[in-house]
Amino acid sequence: MRAGDSAASAEFLAHVLGELKELARSKLARERAGHTLQPTALINEAWLRLGAGTSLDVHDRAEFLGIAAHAMREVLVDHARSKRAGKRGGGRKRVTLDVSSMEMAPADSSLDVLDLHEALEKLSDEDAELARIVELRYFGGLTLEETSQLLGKSLSQVHRAWLVARGWLHRRLAGI
Repeated sequence: MRAGDSAASAEFLAHVLGELKELARSKLARERAGHTLQPTALINEAWLRLGAGTSLDVHDRAEFLGIAAHAMREVLVDHARSKRAGKRGGGRKRVTLDVSSMEMAPADSSLDVLDLHEALEKLSDEDAELARIVELRYFGGLTLEETSQLLGKSLSQVHRAWLVARGWLHRRLAGI
């Protein structure tokens, strides 16, 4: 794929497509009823933002999912912004934090995707690596082990950073 073999790119995409669809489904399942963005549209838009894979230089699945996580985050944020701009009063869309990956809110709690994005931007200003870990885990669905491997950090370093990032986001989003 790195050598420009389109067949290899297609094979790789087919391999991770199911995983991307499941990830997109899980992110969109927490959106309000009647949401206009579908999982396939989210994946397609993210893929287009990645240049349809033409210049991707990825070494493994985790690295690809990390890149895709960032693209999916951008798509979700842009979609939320366009919806807000289209409504009087700037209505925001609510999403529920996935307890299995975020582990920082009760299952029934909701969070605005733009609030999360803005909090991640502020966290990135303070510590870009912490923000990247949240992006990989929340938007990319990577495990602590996969995140550790992708970032070239030990599992214990990533676990500690994850705890710090979750605490920081919890305080920020709760207005503490």
